[in-house]
Amino acid sequence: MSTLYRSAERNHAYLPAIRFLWAAIQLDQLSRLHSDRAIKNALGNLPRGLDETYIQILHKIQEENPDSIESVKAMLRWLVGSANPLTLDQLAEAISIEPNDTYRDSDAIATDPRDVLTLCRSLVRVDHHERSRSPFVHLAHLSIQEYITSPRILGSPVAEFYLDPIDTVARLAKTSIQYLQLLDFKLPCLSQADLETRIQAYPFLRSAAQQWHVQVRRALDNGSLSIDELIKSLRWFLSTDLVEQHYASWRQAYQFPSTVQEIKAMYYAVLFGLEPLVEYLLETGVDVNDSVLETGIDSIHPVEHGPFGFNDWTALHVASFSGHANLVRILVAKGALLEARMGTRALTPLHIAAEVANKDVVEVLISAGASIHATSHSGTTAFYRAARGGSVKILELLYKAGSDINVQTWDHWTPVFEAIEMGREDVLDKLLSWGAGLQVVNDAERTPLLTAVSFERPRMVQKIANKLRQIARTEGRTPFTDEAESHTLKGQSVPSFIIRICCQCRTGHVYAIQAEACVVCHHYFCGGCKSVGRCIALRNEDLQTTSAKPLPKKSVTEARAALDDQEK
Repeated sequence: MSTLYRSAERNHAYLPAIRFLWAAIQLDQLSRLHSDRAIKNALGNLPRGLDETYIQILHKIQEENPDSIESVKAMLRWLVGSANPLTLDQLAEAISIEPNDTYRDSDAIATDPRDVLTLCRSLVRVDHHERSRSPFVHLAHLSIQEYITSPRILGSPVAEFYLDPIDTVARLAKTSIQYLQLLDFKLPCLSQADLETRIQAYPFLRSAAQQWHVQVRRALDNGSLSIDELIKSLRWFLSTDLVEQHYASWRQAYQFPSTVQEIKAMYYAVLFGLEPLVEYLLETGVDVNDSVLETGIDSIHPVEHGPFGFNDWTALHVASFSGHANLVRILVAKGALLEARMGTRALTPLHIAAEVANKDVVEVLISAGASIHATSHSGTTAFYRAARGGSVKILELLYKAGSDINVQTWDHWTPVFEAIEMGREDVLDKLLSWGAGLQVVNDAERTPLLTAVSFERPRMVQKIANKLRQIARTEGRTPFTDEAESHTLKGQSVPSFIIRICCQCRTGHVYAIQAEACVVCHHYFCGGCKSVGRCIALRNEDLQTTSAKPLPKKSVTEARAALDDQEK
């Protein structure tokens, strides 16, 4: 077994499973034999390591199916390099594609896709999924990929099964692109039913539609695909004046089940980070500041944009959203407007980059001169949206650039409120350290303290309360009693000074809202009557009430009369 252990050392990432994997493969190989003699002979010649095991399996493929070696390599190539898991039906169709095919050749597809699995013997496994008619196919173990793509196999009798990683990426990119421009897809489907029928009839269509750009980008990165070759093969994607409408057909498959077709190629070129395609489109006359997502298509299927909506995105918005910092530089150099507004929300590229936490993009935009003070329709700034997104590093960038940490929206929310609602405790810590305002009352008549209580965030309540105490002591005030009993909120203790009595209906303990850092005068919110009491001077014993028991109920009329008397 020494060879097995040496193999395990080379494959150290797989050590925990190495023995079981070896045993499982041997059992699988033995189960394929049809006589006791064959089994005894095999037991007497067991390979002593994973490398020898894989050599033995591949050698048997050479001996028993010499005419299928290229098919086996094609299958292994897809299993090694595919950007998404493939079903058996998808795999059977993918390996049938030849470089010069213009239509799909159904005769080239295995009549029974399971025959394809038989060729690969113990190298693959299948997983059945309830949502898929066809099982998913995977390599039996990652060590198989490691072996057939490593130089070690080149010195073995099965060297012809070697898969060069760079060549694999280029082949998968070219095959995916070629498949999408087959004349089978020259026209888009006219209905949802037609599209569903096409997806079922062409199993590889959705996979090719979803991964071609991933393979292309990999090929561009490793230099296995030239830009000229790419532009030529993607004419269907880049040109809008073609009789064939492969672009529309691809969009349908990519966004399935949507059939919307109004999204421009520039949008996808930027979203996918394909810089050569973006530069080509700009050179051929596309306006860098054109909207790449048209108004009126809010119902489209993609979920990439979360809460931003889909109207009036420019290429710079898309690049800022998707995190392609170098593309941002390219677009800015080509004249992209830094303050371009997106749809009715009037978001700038910096707003979006800050919220989705694309730090590199934020740095590029600030360096290029994007305004950190630009406000959206609701009054948010990039700093506010960064608080929502949760990136402390971006907050620090914007803070150092001079952002207002207390900027208010139309409903008087500040970044502190946003951090509380989104549960960004590290953001709240940073804002408190910078002295963010805690006395502001939003349109719901809530301060940051009460907001933290209402969202049941006890750790935030404690931190805000401690900060308020610190501020009060610094100013010589004591707004809260230090000896007050604690109150349990969501399993944790919080200071009971937030427990008060509604000054309107007097029905029990409620949460206090501190107004203008006043030591004695307070606003009170009641969850029962949903009203806000008037600011009144309370007696000291009322100020320090900590009982959670309901007090005798007074009518609203009596409460108001009492308030009027005290004010007089």
